Amino acid sequence: MATTAGLLLPSVAAMGLDTVHTALLAVAIGYGALGLSHVNDSGFWVVTRYLGLSVKDGLRTWTPLTTVLGVAGFALTWVLYAAIPVA
Repeated sequence: MATTAGLLLPSVAAMGLDTVHTALLAVAIGYGALGLSHVNDSGFWVVTRYLGLSVKDGLRTWTPLTTVLGVAGFALTWVLYAAIPVA
């Protein structure tokens, strides 16, 4: 997330967006970071250990779930971005 935000900062600043659309871009970056959670993600380990899942079960359940949540959240953000007029 931090790397993506840093890389996009000059482009977003040059676009001159209002605060709502800038916030929506930040939310989209967050949803993008959510997808494909696997063993090098601390959230993966928190969930698998808390729920008592094996690594295999975590990869079968948590990774697809975060991917679906990431894609759905990004789609919702995209719809909001398109629906709200730029000020």
